[in-house]
Amino acid sequence: MGLFFNAEFSKPFAGYGISVDNKIDEGLQYAQGKNIKAWVNFQTEDEEIVLIKVGISAVNTEGAKLNRMQEIPSWDFEQTKTMASQKWEMELSKIKAESNDKNLKKIFTHRYTTA
Repeated sequence: MGLFFNAEFSKPFAGYGISVDNKIDEGLQYAQGKNIKAWVNFQTEDEEIVLIKVGISAVNTEGAKLNRMQEIPSWDFEQTKTMASQKWEMELSKIKAESNDKNLKKIFTHRYTTA
């Protein structure tokens, strides 16, 4: 099973590549395997912040892009954080559970990953 991602940056990057088994390949856009890392470089000013929005999918990169666009529509971090918190509370409000069992936390975690 693979994991696909789609990323959008707040400014264009100056360079990119993928490292496969710790061998850096500048400009590589696709790779398969187990030890894969992607990287990007930016030309920035002192103290400049570069933002990134990332979506993931277990299905394909198009699903990851759709997830990113739906889940993170704004570059405003506080707005995105508030929206995610509201969605989280809405999903959790569907569940009513009482227990002294420490495993109850697992139920809520699994609910989040299936929402």
